[in-house]
Amino acid sequence: MAIEKIYLGIWFPRTSIHLKEIYRFLRYKETLSLLNDVAAEGYWKNLDVLEADYYEGEYFDFLTAKTKDVKTVFTEDGVIVNEISVGWDVKKELSQLHDFYIKKLSPALSFLFSQGAPIPKDLTRISETHPAYLVGKDLNDKNVFDLLKIFDDHILSRTSDSKLDIFNGEKITIINIKKKIKKEEDYLNELIQNLVFFREFEKQLANYLHIHRTIWEKISVIRDSQSLYFKDVKKSRDELLDILETLSFVKARLRQMRDILKGRERSIDEDLKKHLISLGCERFSLYSSDVDYIENLWQSTIDYANSALGLINSVFEENTQKELNALRFLTLLGVIVGFFGMNVAFPWEETWNGAAWSMWSVLAFMVVFSLISFSLIRFFIYNRRFSLHKKKEKVVSKSEEEQNESKE
Repeated sequence: MAIEKIYLGIWFPRTSIHLKEIYRFLRYKETLSLLNDVAAEGYWKNLDVLEADYYEGEYFDFLTAKTKDVKTVFTEDGVIVNEISVGWDVKKELSQLHDFYIKKLSPALSFLFSQGAPIPKDLTRISETHPAYLVGKDLNDKNVFDLLKIFDDHILSRTSDSKLDIFNGEKITIINIKKKIKKEEDYLNELIQNLVFFREFEKQLANYLHIHRTIWEKISVIRDSQSLYFKDVKKSRDELLDILETLSFVKARLRQMRDILKGRERSIDEDLKKHLISLGCERFSLYSSDVDYIENLWQSTIDYANSALGLINSVFEENTQKELNALRFLTLLGVIVGFFGMNVAFPWEETWNGAAWSMWSVLAFMVVFSLISFSLIRFFIYNRRFSLHKKKEKVVSKSEEEQNESKE
């Protein structure tokens, strides 16, 4: 079976700053001062990098790193491609490539970028996917189906032109080279980087669409409730604040993805772009429209979350007023206690022996009465059930007023 190389591709939005951080770590073990030096040494040794080189491109910078068996290319916009040459066991070598990324490279990168704002918990649940690309020459249909059988996979789509056949499966993509290609290695590297980028870009958008639906349902549970106990208000408010944090993070990430998409489209070689078009793999215009769509959905979700938060805040304000009224009542009780205190004898007066018992009885009664009153008021306040229907109307009308003011 004429498979020569296996590539494992990952993409996560990055910048030139991140690329230089990775290079300094791989080449010099250099990390941010906040990171633990002992831990950094352990991750660096685990990678066992033999060499690392940084290259400045016309549009994108990139770096390459080599270990004993694996070569890795990092691009400025976040594409990472691990490459291994094939010996006699394709499945074993792909497993070796997976192990390198999961057990060595991914932990090192996670450590390197562990400082700073944490990723919202809704996004950390996204499972990592690692598309594998098997490249061979003069493969026939039997070879392709044998490979798919080895990996328990099946063909989802097939595209072809005069140079290549591309068979896309769920777990692997098989690339068959039919015709000699000029500067083959460089051409394949760039082709696979773009295939990885397109595939992972689409998966990121699909993940964000799925998260949007999940978050919308969470907001709806709060927003569409007919009533709500005050004791549950704080929990709902905290949940909405967490949701808004996630929404803000994803909105910023979508803007970054849009910029990266434009940058990669400018950087791609025209011949390769034509080749991608002929293979039906060019996705720049399509994904630009998809980003617009997803971004509009997230903005709608942000507005929906803010509306729900306004609803909860109105409950907070109303309950605060109730607590202030309770404090006024308790203050009145305190005044009454003070009044009784001013009208009793003191120990140094002659009337003390006769009036002491009655004074203490009155004070004890007032203290007990105050405590019971406060406990009852607190109980009724915290177990009060708020009707949210009228509050929704107030929040909506207030929002409309603000929109009209902004238009004026």
